Amino acid sequence: MDTPAETNAPPARLPQSDGLSASAEQAVRIPAIHMRIANAFRIFDHNNNDQVDAREVGTIVRALGCCPSESDLREILRQCEETEGTGAIKYSRFESVMLPILLDRRFPSVSEDVILHAFRVLDEEGKGCFEPDKLKQILMTEGEPFTEEEAEEMMAAALDGEKKVVYYEDHAGAMCLEDALYKLASS
Repeated sequence: MDTPAETNAPPARLPQSDGLSASAEQAVRIPAIHMRIANAFRIFDHNNNDQVDAREVGTIVRALGCCPSESDLREILRQCEETEGTGAIKYSRFESVMLPILLDRRFPSVSEDVILHAFRVLDEEGKGCFEPDKLKQILMTEGEPFTEEEAEEMMAAALDGEKKVVYYEDHAGAMCLEDALYKLASS
């Protein structure tokens, strides 16, 4: 299997089932999931050496559509780490940990409708957007709180550069697992 540094292809489109046999679907499904893992990992492999900083693992796992708790994330990280504890995670270890997680559909997110409903409940004025400070405060105090760094990353990705607000309807879909990936994993 190509590693992230060797693969220059664009992110894989996940194929739809066309009545294939179970073994044929397996043959299509597994490589597509491998490609998805490689693409997500490659984004954070800044040195193109098939390694990422261990602190990036949570972001990569979430980019794959998984929503583990912090405790679950620590366990994923523990499984990915080498015994010498270099602070770097190798692609081969990460892929071997993530493939069964994706195949077993562990750590699914809630649906886009649930996310939108939650945002609308918090949007007391019904504006369809949040001021960055208010959203950051919500992210860092409600549910499983974000760290300061996680909240800043979210703001950097979600903030409308012109209006300086976060339009939550634009981002709700990106916050939930892609159904196509889990359909591949479960077929």
